[in-house]
Amino acid sequence: MKFSYLIVSMGIFVSCTTGRNFSSAKEELTGDILIENVNIIDVENNRVIKNQYVLITGKKNSNISFHGKKKMNATTIIHGEGKYLMPGLWDMHVHPLQENWYPEIMKRRNVYAVASGRLVEQWKAALPDRIIPSLLYRSDKNDPSPDSVRKLVQSGKYRVFGEIMAQYKGVAPNDPSLEPYWSVLEELNIPVGIHIGPAPMGAPYMPGWEKVRARLHNRRGSCVQNNIT
Repeated sequence: MKFSYLIVSMGIFVSCTTGRNFSSAKEELTGDILIENVNIIDVENNRVIKNQYVLITGKKNSNISFHGKKKMNATTIIHGEGKYLMPGLWDMHVHPLQENWYPEIMKRRNVYAVASGRLVEQWKAALPDRIIPSLLYRSDKNDPSPDSVRKLVQSGKYRVFGEIMAQYKGVAPNDPSLEPYWSVLEELNIPVGIHIGPAPMGAPYMPGWEKVRARLHNRRGSCVQNNIT
C-alpha cells in the first residue's frame, strides 16, 4: 500500500504567530530563502494551498510572504514539489494527567494540539479551536474495529488516528492486523501518529507488554518493519 507522508521542510517554522502576507504583488521580489512549488498547510482555515512559492527574508520567521508564481530571487532555493509546509509545528509529546490542563497557556502561546485519551472531549470543549481530537489505538481487545473507526471519523468526532501504541505489543506498522485500518485511513485521508520511540524501563516485565519492542525506528528515523532485525 502506498502512503503520502507529511514532510515539514523548514525547521524555522517554530512559532505559530508568524506575520504572514498572502501577496499578489507583481514587482520582482528578493529574499534569503525561496521554497518553490510547495503545498502550504493553512492551519487557520483548514485548507491546503497548492503549488506556492514561499519567500523568506531575515534570520527569523517574522517576514514571510506567500506568493503565487512570481519573479523572485533568493540566496538559497529549495525545491518543494510534492512536499508540504506547515507553520508552527512543534512535536511536543506530553502526558498531562490532571483534569484541568493548560488552556490559558495554550491561548497565550498560540498552541494547537493533537490530543487523545480519556480527557480529549473535556479539552475539546474548553478549547474547540485549538484541540484536534485523535482516536487512541492500544492494540488490544478494547480497540474499535476498522468499520467503527470509519464511522467515528466520518462523524467528525476524530480527525487523526493515534497515538498508535502497537509497539508495546510487539506489532510493527506492516503487521497484517493493521492493514484494515490503513485501508480505511488512506481512503478517508486521515493522518496517523505512531509511537516508535523507546518504551518505559522494565516494559517487558509489565503485564501485557511481554512482547514489547524497544523501538520501531533506526538511527536515520526510518520505521523498522517486521522483516528487519
